[in-house]
Amino acid sequence: MDLVVIAQIITGIATLLVAFVLVFQLRKQNEQLSLQHRDAERNLIVSIREIASSRGSAMGANPEWQEINYRGLHDFDSLKNQLERGKFYTAFTHQLHLHNLQTMYSDLLEIDAEKNLRTWFAVFPGTRKFYRESMIRNELPERFVKLCDALITEIESEVGEKGQITELLRSDIDKKLD
Repeated sequence: MDLVVIAQIITGIATLLVAFVLVFQLRKQNEQLSLQHRDAERNLIVSIREIASSRGSAMGANPEWQEINYRGLHDFDSLKNQLERGKFYTAFTHQLHLHNLQTMYSDLLEIDAEKNLRTWFAVFPGTRKFYRESMIRNELPERFVKLCDALITEIESEVGEKGQITELLRSDIDKKLD
C-alpha cells in the first residue's frame, strides 16, 4: 500500500513537471511567433512603402509618362490613342492596387487609406471614368470594389462625372492657410 502511494506521488510530480515544461515551451514558442509576426508586419510595411516610392520614381523619371498620366488623371478622354491608354492603364492599375494594399493594412501603415483613396477619386475625374470602364474591377477584392463604387457614387453625386472637389487641391489648401 505504501509503495502504491509513493508511486502515485512520483507519477503526480512527474506529470506536474511535464506540464511545467510544456507550458514553458508554449510560452517560448508564442514569444517566437510574436517576434516573427512583428517582423512580418515590419517587412510588409517596408514593401508597401517601397512599392509606392518606386512607382513615384519611375513616373518622375519619364516626362512622357508624366504628361500622359496627368492628362489621364484629369480627363481620360484626352488620351489620344490605345498606346497612351495602355500606358495610363499601367500607372492606374499599379496605383489602384497600391490603394487596395493601403486600405487592407492602414492600421499598420498608420494612415487613413480610405480618405486617401477618396481624395484621389475626388481630385482626378479621369480615374473615376477609367475605373468604371476598365476591367480592373475584376482583379480587385470585392470589399475594395464596393468601397471604390461607394466613393465614386458619393463624389459624383456631389460634383458630377467630370467634376472635381476643388477644396482638396493643394493650391486651394495653401490659399486657405493665408
